[in-house]
Amino acid sequence: MGAATRPDPFASNEAWRAAGIPVPGEGADYRVRSVEALNSHVLHVEHCDGVKGTVCFTEAAFRGAFEPLRNPTLFKEARVEHGWVVWNDDLDLAPDNMHRHLFAFGEWILR
Repeated sequence: MGAATRPDPFASNEAWRAAGIPVPGEGADYRVRSVEALNSHVLHVEHCDGVKGTVCFTEAAFRGAFEPLRNPTLFKEARVEHGWVVWNDDLDLAPDNMHRHLFAFGEWILR
């Protein structure tokens, strides 16, 4: 499945089911087991059900709530709390959407 055929990240669960991608709560365990910052833009993430891959932040992704992550020192402080990738009290990544992308494509590119 190429980038052009990827379901919209905000698509309904029905669209994801139709693409053959597990939906959280229906057999998909989207909780995160581990995270490692590979550099100042890329994380390696593994979910509790074994789904794993890379989460890549493009330059454009470092805006709004994620603006502080432009700081490489902060970015590399990514950790897992209660099944979520977090940096501090204000910054986290949605594990369900991340799981969908890693299951289907092995990567999640945040733009």
